[in-house]
Amino acid sequence: MKQIKTILILSIVYCLLSIVCVYAADLQVESGGKLRTETFTFSPEADPGSTNSSEEGRVVYFNNQLRFSDGSDWQSIGGGKTVATRIVAAADSSLANKTADYICDGTGDQAEIQQAINDLGSNGGVVYLLEGTYSISTPIVFNNTAPRDSNKALIGTGAGTVLKPAGSVNVISAASVSNILIRNLTVSGKVGLSGRSGKSGIVASSLSASKICDIRVEYMNEYGMDLSVSDSVISGNYLAANGFDGIRLIPCADTVVSLNVISNNNQNAIRGVGITNSSIVNNQLVSNNNRGIYFWSGNSNIVSGNNIALNKLEGIGIGDVTQTNYGYTISSNIISSNGSLNSRPGIAGVFSRSIISNNSISFNAKFGIEIAFSNENNISANLIYNNGASGANDGINLTDCDYNNISYNRVSDMAGPSSGMAYMINISDSASSGNYIVSNQLNIPDTATGNLASIKDLGTGTQYTGKDKVTLEPVNYPVSDGGKIILSSVGGTGPVSYLRLSVSGSADIALANPAIEDGNALGDLLIIENASSYKISVNDESISGSNFEIYKNDDNRTWGKNTTSKFIWDGRAWLELSHADN
Repeated sequence: MKQIKTILILSIVYCLLSIVCVYAADLQVESGGKLRTETFTFSPEADPGSTNSSEEGRVVYFNNQLRFSDGSDWQSIGGGKTVATRIVAAADSSLANKTADYICDGTGDQAEIQQAINDLGSNGGVVYLLEGTYSISTPIVFNNTAPRDSNKALIGTGAGTVLKPAGSVNVISAASVSNILIRNLTVSGKVGLSGRSGKSGIVASSLSASKICDIRVEYMNEYGMDLSVSDSVISGNYLAANGFDGIRLIPCADTVVSLNVISNNNQNAIRGVGITNSSIVNNQLVSNNNRGIYFWSGNSNIVSGNNIALNKLEGIGIGDVTQTNYGYTISSNIISSNGSLNSRPGIAGVFSRSIISNNSISFNAKFGIEIAFSNENNISANLIYNNGASGANDGINLTDCDYNNISYNRVSDMAGPSSGMAYMINISDSASSGNYIVSNQLNIPDTATGNLASIKDLGTGTQYTGKDKVTLEPVNYPVSDGGKIILSSVGGTGPVSYLRLSVSGSADIALANPAIEDGNALGDLLIIENASSYKISVNDESISGSNFEIYKNDDNRTWGKNTTSKFIWDGRAWLELSHADN
């Protein structure tokens, strides 16, 4: 093995243990106090106490000493803190003959890299890959057999260090190890202009307390990264044009996935199976062929601050009726222009006891938010606009969902559906029970009728407060002799608080008994105005079958032209609160 002849500092010292050793030879101090080796020159800096020591791995030369940052303070290189370091050169590395402990020949280069990892021993250390292209025909392995590979780092020069699969192979594999760092590498299976090769870029099982950072993985046949991890950080990576997901987490616990750019993968940007107590934050998830984020199963996860756009299925998809998903916080994401394949919503899922808040959800092909078989969630303070293109799609759609709180959302559609059948909030079936709608700002014009298509509520026992209870815009409703008012279909919307009745015919009429369907929830309000020139009569509840309790116990109520009555639903009948003959 060759003696290392130069100091390679900048990336070597950035290791997970914050422990550094550098072999150095042929050091020279030039005029002006510069420290020079064969490959690097370090200029003296100001007292590092006055510079940023939070940038882990940064190296400074001060007072004739090299110092590095451990993320919180400056440490001197040496001083009894030493680990082994090995340098590997590719066949085409420009510094191969000068600096490397191992020189690859361009065929089966994983052998030299693996030897370097093994030669670090069981106490940990750093393997540094010089710039160049390495041909990998079997995986580079970190494992738990002697010498154990925990506490080791594999670091490259960035885009200049390229690992290329030779055959159907995973490029880097880690199993049952902890405290490893993989950083500053490119893994590329690119063949020709857009072909793929290899299997997955990085594969890990039972990996813990580790970092995978600043890696580019592209054009692999399977996953960019396929990871079973805990207590780890996956950050700053670029994953593109891979055959399956950009990142698959299966399972995953207590891990942060952040600041990654994941695009143009053939399936999802990020897929989670059995993911718990983890954070997916501040990622760019764009133009993938399935979803931006897809959690098949999991609980207690945070999805926040992500830009999720132009994915062909949902922006965010969570769960399946066969799985248990709960405790998600989905907040402050920008979810836009997803769902072009088979018309999918911005957010869709089956989950419970979760929070969807403060997201911007726009221009998705179907609904803004669509949940089913989902209970006890809080959907609040979202900006939901212009979803569904010109089709009949809702802002928020619930199917078979119980006890959800829908509050303080702003839902709008500037164009309005041409069919006039979309709703700002749609509780689409009677199996949905006990949902609560409060203080939403809703504005979707119904271009077919000129009314506002606000809330459709076919649920059981839905509760409202504030302006969600009252629609001030009158809805036109034609009635005929012996006819009945069906609130759930009035103008295509429900609930409706203000009906303007018009007579279909040319004579006075009497409505059926009961003349109107029951209210949906205690406290429902209703204003009825006769907008026609003919009289319209309804029976008091004293007449069998009626559900009107007419003011002052009249036997019936006859509305003449512009006559108005106001009612409230008490759970059994519409109680007339006031009556005005105009």
